[in-house]
Amino acid sequence: MPYKKINKLLKLQLTKDVAYLSKAAIEHIKLKHTDDYEICLENISSVICHPDYIGQSPHYKDKYEMVKITEAAIILVAMNALPNAYGNYPVESAYIIAESTLRRRIRTGHLKSGNKKGR
Repeated sequence: MPYKKINKLLKLQLTKDVAYLSKAAIEHIKLKHTDDYEICLENISSVICHPDYIGQSPHYKDKYEMVKITEAAIILVAMNALPNAYGNYPVESAYIIAESTLRRRIRTGHLKSGNKKGR
């Protein structure tokens, strides 16, 4: 997880690069985003380690999100910016977003480029 880049882009204070995907988060993804579940779980590590976009909703200051464009879909992984008892950052959810949603969030400044190319 590129925590230094996340801190710089979002003005957060993450202290380490370890994300934690709990059984509860997996169940949440499976129940709430059933159609997206397999694609998200197959790609979650890639999204977290090498996001194309990083952002934060103005409604959730203690959360942030990472987005990656894969061959299968555009995947968003929602993260908690507050560490758990072990100092790891919990994955809250993961789901597929539409290209129009991605473009809108970039246009409004909700998402910022998380890669060197500056897509």
